Amino acid sequence: MKRHVEGKEEVPTKKRFMPRVQLYVYDLSQGMAAMMSVALTGQHIAGIWHTSVVAFGKETYFGQGISIEVPESTPHGHLVERIDMGETQIPEEVYWEYIDSLREFWTADKYHLFDNNCNSFSNEVCQFLVGREIPKHITGLPKEFLSTPFGQQIAPMIEQMFGPSRVAAEHRPQNELLSTLATTTFAGPQHEHDKLNTPNLRALSKDFILFMHSSDLELIFRKLNGWLNEAGISAETEPVLDAVKAVLKAKYDEGTIKLGPLPANWWTAFEKCIATLKPDQLFPLIDILRLLVLDETVAKSLISQSPSPLILLLARFQKASHSQYNETAQLPKALHMMLLRLTCNLFAHSDTMAHILALHLTIPPSTPHRTVTTATLIDALLSPEESVRQCSSSLAFNMAVEAVLGRPKSEDSVYEEWCLEMVAAVVKALEAEKGDEIALRLMSALGHLLYRAPEEVVSLASVLGTADILNAKAAEFRKAGVEREKLIRDLAQEICLLL
Repeated sequence: MKRHVEGKEEVPTKKRFMPRVQLYVYDLSQGMAAMMSVALTGQHIAGIWHTSVVAFGKETYFGQGISIEVPESTPHGHLVERIDMGETQIPEEVYWEYIDSLREFWTADKYHLFDNNCNSFSNEVCQFLVGREIPKHITGLPKEFLSTPFGQQIAPMIEQMFGPSRVAAEHRPQNELLSTLATTTFAGPQHEHDKLNTPNLRALSKDFILFMHSSDLELIFRKLNGWLNEAGISAETEPVLDAVKAVLKAKYDEGTIKLGPLPANWWTAFEKCIATLKPDQLFPLIDILRLLVLDETVAKSLISQSPSPLILLLARFQKASHSQYNETAQLPKALHMMLLRLTCNLFAHSDTMAHILALHLTIPPSTPHRTVTTATLIDALLSPEESVRQCSSSLAFNMAVEAVLGRPKSEDSVYEEWCLEMVAAVVKALEAEKGDEIALRLMSALGHLLYRAPEEVVSLASVLGTADILNAKAAEFRKAGVEREKLIRDLAQEICLLL
């Protein structure tokens, strides 16, 4: 409608369209929970809720990874309710980039019925789009169920299927919590830390973080071949790379576990590319390599060579090795991310993990493998690029888990020195970190490093002011979402108990 202002006719402005966001709610029990819950649990449970987020004409949900479907075409049965979450100011292209960025973290192997499920995902996505959490009766369903005697009875079976649960640990009777978790989660003789009430620390995942999602192979190889053509070496490398692409494409198209045979000279071609291309042109090659090393046969073929090509590759791009560019140059972001993802994927196999953390020397330089890998981590932890720090926090977590699993039974000064270096690096990174997801992963790494650690390691953490840093982080991320804020706060409190 037109209005008059000071005698002049005002032309109405067109209101900017703001897409609406809806939460779709399904009952996976199809009504059975409402009918039978009182008899089974002693209290009424209205449904076993599955949720998805509908925005920009698509329905997005988490289960076997992240799925995107036409609304109401998902396999979750009859839609029970549509909850209007409000309008979003996030542009559509930014939203889909955000969803793509989540794929490496919301993978099928990270699904947990209690701790990390479809509703956890919907809650995070809705907070991103509209700044609102989904209803508490949905996110609180695991706690509601576990508060019942029946829920406590079957929780161990669920944990056997999905791994230790933080939510289940919170509802476990205290005497059972201290006796059972102390013996099953952290094996070994009694330690002072075993006497502490630290359910979240004990329930921390020990599954390595791997970057298994396939890239757009056509795009990656096309980009790489374009740069090789510019460098004048496409004639000798392109046939080999085409054969590698065919092997990878067959694996991901058919969903097989193992790769088919690679060309005999595939690594020679890769070395030619590494020696010829500029740093900002190398990320497609490293992206391809991080997929290849997920295959155990390929990974073992690389670590059988001397000197280790993997360690030489990591060493080349550390700050101490940047003289071919300049002392202060930052690695190109894409290359840095791919190097970190490659290193994380080397934790997929016990042999490659042992290789990159071994005390063997690589010539040149005459440096232990473990030193090179640790320097790769430290280089990245304080990167100005959030995406690089995200990847480095995954590597920190993997190395911390291995520090626990590989902890020597007797005193080992070399091992303790490594743990001291790791703790100092993680604490420093945590103090500077502004992202709640990265901070949470760093705290999880720190928890692994400190729980049942040698006295010198714990003492260093105390001297570094870790307790003050943790308390500051717990206060800083109060707006990170209720579940994440609680986990950050609880982890901070429990790690402080160790100090």
